Amino acid sequence: MSEWTGTLYYFYSNKQISAVFNTLKTQAMKMGYQFDYHEYNLEYSLLFYTNAAMLKDHMDNGYNTAINGEGCFGVEAKKVKLDGKASLFEFEQDTDFQPYDINLMFDQVFYYRLVIPDSIDDCRFSAKVYQLLQDAIRNTAE
Repeated sequence: MSEWTGTLYYFYSNKQISAVFNTLKTQAMKMGYQFDYHEYNLEYSLLFYTNAAMLKDHMDNGYNTAINGEGCFGVEAKKVKLDGKASLFEFEQDTDFQPYDINLMFDQVFYYRLVIPDSIDDCRFSAKVYQLLQDAIRNTAE
């Protein structure tokens, strides 16, 4: 597999990587998924798959949903410093204001990158996995 596949979604949170990963692993196992865990240079990753056939298909063809509308998905994480600017378009579900820039300055925050087969707008499976990670981050104790 030489070309890049998958769609990326990024999250920043105050929730510890080990706690989020434990929650995510538990929920994924309930869906029938197993996982491979890797750690390198203080970066951590999980690759989820249901069985050896799905993993082989993923290695041969990249992220896809060819097996019963499902496929592999991955989460990468690391602890980072966040010093940036973001445009605020929504605050507490309110959107009736002009967007404005906010400065973000955190000495420590946890960065999560979700890799799924397709856009959450175009793929039911990808939307389900996206929600799975959101729930794992939201529902994990600090």
